[in-house]
Amino acid sequence: MIHTALKKLNIRKGIWVSFIATLAVTALCFTFLAWAPPAAKDLRQSDVRVLPKPVFSRGEKLEYRVHYGFFNAGEATIKVHDNYYELGERPCYKMEVLGRSVGAFDRIIRIRDTWGTFMDTGAYKPRMAYRYVEENKYRLKEVVTFDYVKRIAKVDVKDRRDTAYRIPDPVHDIVSGYYFLRQIDYSKVKPGEVLNIDAFFENSNYQFRLRLVGRETIKTKFGKVKCIVLSPIMPKNGLFDGENSIRLWMSDDAIRIPVKVRAELFVGAVELDITSYQGTKVGLGSS
Repeated sequence: MIHTALKKLNIRKGIWVSFIATLAVTALCFTFLAWAPPAAKDLRQSDVRVLPKPVFSRGEKLEYRVHYGFFNAGEATIKVHDNYYELGERPCYKMEVLGRSVGAFDRIIRIRDTWGTFMDTGAYKPRMAYRYVEENKYRLKEVVTFDYVKRIAKVDVKDRRDTAYRIPDPVHDIVSGYYFLRQIDYSKVKPGEVLNIDAFFENSNYQFRLRLVGRETIKTKFGKVKCIVLSPIMPKNGLFDGENSIRLWMSDDAIRIPVKVRAELFVGAVELDITSYQGTKVGLGSS
């Protein structure tokens, strides 16, 4: 049944499991394909407040289980490294998202992906991002360096010629975009409002669109958790079922960690649930 479902997807074999397994990659990457309408609110405007102090902390580590129906599909880890790193004379956090397939899926599609970013500790924007992708026989090693003085992103891919692209300031890669979302003061955003983030992915600039659905209390491994519910606005595609096919439940507390993701695919639903967290500033549900 799993193999039949995979064959129905008209994209490179295995990429959807990779994106689901890497959480932020799922929530951000496929939504970059749509441009936001003029009515959407811009996160750079003063009426949407970004918290001055980070809600995450060095040493933070979040782990997730990805499942497709009754089958375990993958595991994901999202972490902030313990040390600061200096890039372009700016201190940076190093963040990584690691995704891997497991069980029956691992026998069909072997995935070992690492996505990372070095994010400025003051401006919350990336100085460098990288992707190390292993999906069956496919391999990719990509490093992107962001120069905000020249406003270019230099893309270095192994065995290819380096290229440079114009970018806005600020701009986010996928991983830094995920952490930036956690910095938003959602008490200033009304349900139904759409937020925009400028993003750079695979040699192109996009505008990521995200709708605040509202708030819910859901059951987790750690008990009931009050959550902010977010939904990336999806373009038409052959993978996800509808404009609001992805929902992300982020804890409505002092640390704003994702506790659940649900993606409605044309071949069924894939869910991601938190299994452990450590190194956070406070526990889940703390104000």
